[in-house]
Amino acid sequence: MVLHPVLLAIFPVLHLFVNNILEASDWEVLLCTAIVIVAAILMVLLMWAILKDVRKSELIASVSVILFFSYGYVVQASSEFFGGDALTHVYFRYIIVMLVWGMILALSAYLIIRTRRKLDIATKFLNITIVILHWLFPGNYSKYF
Repeated sequence: MVLHPVLLAIFPVLHLFVNNILEASDWEVLLCTAIVIVAAILMVLLMWAILKDVRKSELIASVSVILFFSYGYVVQASSEFFGGDALTHVYFRYIIVMLVWGMILALSAYLIIRTRRKLDIATKFLNITIVILHWLFPGNYSKYF
């Protein structure tokens, strides 16, 4: 059941919509939501075709989604943290964060692939956690639809 990668993917779209309710149209939100849902499902299917294990595929897709949507925030935070000296040139920050994110993704994928444990509990935990996340933060989306 491909639930947590999809819910993780739509969370940033819904979060942006709720925070910019007057700026975004319903059509834009639906289009962006459809794009991230399709991308998350395709990522799971691609990993499933390679690994032949749906649970591992879902976990790797979820890590990928988290890293993808957090990339810009980390680059922005690094620029605020390091200030504006020559070593923190804008492209240098992007490259460093991209390399670190690539290493995190590679290490996560390696550990997920190599594990011999059943990942049903991890999948259930992520599904429940993300449903609660959608329910609590940034609020009840249903009042906007």
